Amino acid sequence: MSSLNVKVLEKSFAGIKPYATQFASRFYYNLFTDNPQLEPLFANTNMQEQDKKLYQIRLNAHSKAATCLRPPMVTS
Repeated sequence: MSSLNVKVLEKSFAGIKPYATQFASRFYYNLFTDNPQLEPLFANTNMQEQDKKLYQIRLNAHSKAATCLRPPMVTS
């Protein structure tokens, strides 16, 4: 992936960062709407904490992806 594409990836993630809570809440809303049988698995879950965990996973995945996609630095 070119450095330009890595920058696009970083920019797109930065664009959704202010909406992290809404992203996570919407994810679970869609999950439970499409798969209501899964909702009981979260019956004893603090969903605000779960939203934070989901966002943290996304943040970690983005960081690792951006790191892996950058070309290695060459030293002479």
